[in-house]
Amino acid sequence: MIAKYSSIVVAVDFSENGNQVLEAVPDLKNREPGEYSIISVVAPLITPVSGMDPSAFAASASLPEIEAEITQQALQSVRERAANCGLSQDRVQILHGNPSSVIRSFAEESGADLIVIGSHARKGVARFILGSTATGVLHGATCDVLTIRVT
Repeated sequence: MIAKYSSIVVAVDFSENGNQVLEAVPDLKNREPGEYSIISVVAPLITPVSGMDPSAFAASASLPEIEAEITQQALQSVRERAANCGLSQDRVQILHGNPSSVIRSFAEESGADLIVIGSHARKGVARFILGSTATGVLHGATCDVLTIRVT
């Protein structure tokens, strides 16, 4: 079934479950590097709150340096995971923003016909509080989405 897709975006998070998603795509190792991308999204450190100016926090907390460090650590971590799964480290990208919308946008802009993403399958209050990136991707994607249950 996966063989029919010509361009795959594999979205992994920073949890220890990221390898489960990379390993779940059966023929990913046999694809040419240009046929897939591995992405991870760093969410904003400060989310604007009504009536608050986030630039005041940014100026006082040296957020650009913190975000740069987080991005570098994320890149290193995801590249190591890719290498451990026999995948090209050159296909790894770290993006910034709201994970659901960034993943959907990246897939659409890159012409992907499949997004692979993990889902913790949280329910009830936990899902409400934590949100669901997989659900957000699924309901707004312009291509097929394969969710992998991660434990």
